[in-house]
Amino acid sequence: FRAALDPIVDEFFKAARAEGRRESREAYAFEALIELARRAAGTQAGAGGGGDAAGGAAAPKAKPVRNFGLLRIDYDAFVRGAVVGDETCDLPGLGPIPVRTARELLGDAILKLVITKGVDVMSVTHLGRSPTVAQQVALWWQSPVCRVEGCGHTFRLENDHCDDWAFTHQTRFDGLDPLCEHHHDLKTLHGWALVAGTGTRPMVPSDDPRHPNHRAPPEPH
Repeated sequence: FRAALDPIVDEFFKAARAEGRRESREAYAFEALIELARRAAGTQAGAGGGGDAAGGAAAPKAKPVRNFGLLRIDYDAFVRGAVVGDETCDLPGLGPIPVRTARELLGDAILKLVITKGVDVMSVTHLGRSPTVAQQVALWWQSPVCRVEGCGHTFRLENDHCDDWAFTHQTRFDGLDPLCEHHHDLKTLHGWALVAGTGTRPMVPSDDPRHPNHRAPPEPH
């Protein structure tokens, strides 16, 4: 369902952005759901308008579905093709699953493997602004949602550097916080920040005592 719906959500998102409009993803998803029904019935309103099959408008050409899956698996199990004993083979949202079954379920999906004998992403310091492939896959595995407490958004996450890359010129796995577009804008444009720590935590404005750069007002003389 999401493989069919998400591309239409993106169409409405891009059309709205081009017109200078910004709405919640839920709003775009509702419009996309209606559009999905229209297309299934042989009509198409389109993100920017359009016609229907009876009026002669060409039906949109369906794009091949490409799924993306994350699989955590022990190296020995990966080589062997089956899990033995306490070895790990997990799919987010499904839990432990046999290696062969995981591959059958994923079919032609794009498969990214975080292998336990692979790159230790915790020790990688990358000099580029964006994370390496290994760092990004590990972030998807560790933090599938926005790091702001109570947010829960999983779409369009943007990797935020805890310490501004313009000053450090390095990207470390433990120095990245995935943020949704709204909270990333709050930090970048309005001075908000996550409180000190790791993992999911509150985001506060600059006048909050928990803000990393908060300075208490001077005491009166």
